[in-house]
Amino acid sequence: MPTSATWADRCRELARRIREYCLRMTHRGHSGHAGSMLSMAEILSVLYTRVLNGDPGDPRKRDRDRFVLGKGHGGCAVYAVLGELGFFPKAWLEGWDRVVRVNLKSVFLCGKYAIPRTIRSDGGITIAPIA
Repeated sequence: MPTSATWADRCRELARRIREYCLRMTHRGHSGHAGSMLSMAEILSVLYTRVLNGDPGDPRKRDRDRFVLGKGHGGCAVYAVLGELGFFPKAWLEGWDRVVRVNLKSVFLCGKYAIPRTIRSDGGITIAPIA
């Protein structure tokens, strides 16, 4: 197990990268709530490296922890930490501007069709309003 100083240094670096992604994504998308995202960086780096039970190699693991974000405007920061830790390719974060530009109809359709299926399949859900 790494020493606390090494872990703390890794968490600081992860938080810095989370902030960097958040700023790039909101700048490219010309939208977002940077303050909400930036204020979560340290919390997310600690949660995802020390507290939550999750494995990027087995994201559907039955005993994994689920993270529910009640601060929807900070959803971009969650995507950043998940991408950094390998839950999906980091390249996906570079296309965030297209996601930000999606209109309200897509959010409605997601709620109508995707969420019920995701719940039935015991998958995780992240909902981040971008309006």
